[in-house]
Amino acid sequence: MRQRITAADLCGRMSISEATLRRMERGDAGAGAGAYLTALLILGVIDEASPVLATSLWSDSPHSRVKLSRQERRGEENNEYF
Repeated sequence: MRQRITAADLCGRMSISEATLRRMERGDAGAGAGAYLTALLILGVIDEASPVLATSLWSDSPHSRVKLSRQERRGEENNEYF
């Protein structure tokens, strides 16, 4: 209401029906999580609604491996686990 966005405008921006918007407003589990996130993004409140992801979960660590080493691959072939 503060942003003066009508339900029809929000539905149009989200590419959903008004029935889906009403289900979202009621908290219906049938409304997908993506629809909720899209609404928060469109309304400009996603930063207030979701916590900041810890840096350790998204930053590149110099010690992380994307690909298994030859030794690790040989261990998998022999059903050995490290």
